[in-house]
Amino acid sequence: MNNAQFPFSRPALRCCLLVAVILFSAVGCQSATDRRREFVKRYYAEDFSLFRNTHVFIRGKDNDGNWVVIVMCRMLDAVGPSTDPTAVVSVSAATNSIIRIDNRENTMQCVPGVDSAALAKIVRRFLSYKVTSITADANGNISFGFRSREFGSPDLTRVKDSTQFKPYFWHDYTQVQGPWYERKADN
Repeated sequence: MNNAQFPFSRPALRCCLLVAVILFSAVGCQSATDRRREFVKRYYAEDFSLFRNTHVFIRGKDNDGNWVVIVMCRMLDAVGPSTDPTAVVSVSAATNSIIRIDNRENTMQCVPGVDSAALAKIVRRFLSYKVTSITADANGNISFGFRSREFGSPDLTRVKDSTQFKPYFWHDYTQVQGPWYERKADN
């Protein structure tokens, strides 16, 4: 291809593409901090009691491309995650409708009245927040993950009962607004 057929030289085209990519990323992408702050603003006084004593997270996708959401009982006195009752919920990636619920304990004993209908409600509400994980304890403390990371390392936490937190929490998190705290140095 010669320059007579194409109005831009290759270096000029590369420069235009680079500028377009930079502009898109500056305008079209929200930083992690901005996303957390927007979440706090939107859900500052939200009632999250539906998630009491549970840990909900996106495990990934199955072979059919459906989301796999895990709902675990978060009993504070449990020996480890393997002892927690678990439900596996398949959700259509196209329609966000629940396809199948595999409730491995029939009912999650840590949350009274949690049957398949209640699990579906928990998962639908979880998906509405557009987060990767939610962990709530019995005291009203709730944490949110916005990206996959190790268990127990949330990006954002709303504190109701500060006596439940270990000293490292206060070192690793900074206050956003009121009872909301975010992980330090994470953009």
